Amino acid sequence: GTAYLRDYPGRCDGRLSFEEFSRVLHSAGVSWLTRDEMQANFDVMDVDKSGYLSLGEVLRVSERMVQRIRQLREFEAALEEREARRGHRHRPLTFAQLIET
Repeated sequence: GTAYLRDYPGRCDGRLSFEEFSRVLHSAGVSWLTRDEMQANFDVMDVDKSGYLSLGEVLRVSERMVQRIRQLREFEAALEEREARRGHRHRPLTFAQLIET
């Protein structure tokens, strides 16, 4: 698992502050987001606007990500099938092409 230091050593309620969230992202290799982008993502995930992410809030986002990955795989499979019927080799799509489809 990913180890990180908590902001408040005595607080073990399972919630993440923004600072803890950003440390978790960095330790997981997510280094391309700016602090503002991390804050924006945190704010979207913090549905109850408590300033902390609960397990439920994190799981909701995780579930949506799994759904999006499943949709992407289905889209890629359908695209490959369509291209195979046409006799074309599969060409990688740009992100813009992907979201327009």
